Amino acid sequence: MAAVIDSPTHPQHLVPADGLTPVIALVLTAADLQIDLVVQSLASSSRRPDLVLVIERTGDRAPARELMAALSDADLPSRLHELSRPVGLREAVVLAVTQLDLADVFDARAGGALFWLIPPGTVPQPDTLRLLLDDWRRSPSVGMVGPKHVSAEDPTRLRSLGIHPTRAGRLVAMPAPGTPDQGQYDTTTDVLAVPLGGLLIEAELLEELRGWDGAFVDVAADLDLGWRAQRLGRRVVVSPRARMLTRPGIAIATADTALRRRSARMVALTRVSGWAVIPLMVWMAVTSVVGAVGLLLAKRPPGRPLAGLMPDPRLKAMLEMAPKDIPAPSRMDQPQVFPAEGVRRKETDRDSTG
Repeated sequence: MAAVIDSPTHPQHLVPADGLTPVIALVLTAADLQIDLVVQSLASSSRRPDLVLVIERTGDRAPARELMAALSDADLPSRLHELSRPVGLREAVVLAVTQLDLADVFDARAGGALFWLIPPGTVPQPDTLRLLLDDWRRSPSVGMVGPKHVSAEDPTRLRSLGIHPTRAGRLVAMPAPGTPDQGQYDTTTDVLAVPLGGLLIEAELLEELRGWDGAFVDVAADLDLGWRAQRLGRRVVVSPRARMLTRPGIAIATADTALRRRSARMVALTRVSGWAVIPLMVWMAVTSVVGAVGLLLAKRPPGRPLAGLMPDPRLKAMLEMAPKDIPAPSRMDQPQVFPAEGVRRKETDRDSTG
């Protein structure tokens, strides 16, 4: 069981800042949580969250208690949700929001809520939430918005801007972590998915999707969540103007380990149309073999043919007779943004629709 404890600064019925849409910041605690920076950013935000839900998920209550005290001093309405056992970030979010009764927290006139996720290792900028909300309001079809992640050590360097897979599930680094931020990616809008850190998502959409699939690891779970949202006809977009300072290993958008690569491929196989599963499996097998041969070619000693490394004469002959021209990559292995089925094209401002 999990306990929910009210902060002394928390009134019984909050009124959203815009009078319509409550925004709940979900701050997940850990020993390395930068409490002072996070609270300072939220307190000085040009659009404050209407409620800060502190999620204690590690079993160490000290950071959560310290964060609650800092939020109270900053006059930020807050609640504490303590989990009875250590869990991962995504599972902690689902467990916490499932037990949050929004009708008990906000005024009855408030509409559908938005969750804003702030995991350890991320610090939003004072205008991050406002800019995310601006992009969310641009179209009623937008269900998820993610920020631009820049290095906490050097904010002029990019970490990620959305998750970009190919149809075969290979994750493409766009941009590559460490790329100088010169605005070259600021025209990016629609993507297939965004990382968990800084994600702004509609509460009803998260409930309909039933959260992240525990069968996939971190970046693959985020990819799967965005993929399923697209299948429901909801757009996933990035807001390049909204920035978050992010430490290494957070807001991952590339498959930099074998486990992440396999998990991302499994997402592609799981979510693709039934008729396309077998062709996709064949394509994955072929590209894996070609990739392995390419790596072997790159590592061969200078001036020696590849066949010279092979003990079997038949393999030598086959490789020596193989054509040297490498075919152009298939469209199947190019970065894709898959159009969602039934996406509403009406670009009416949410405020005007009431």
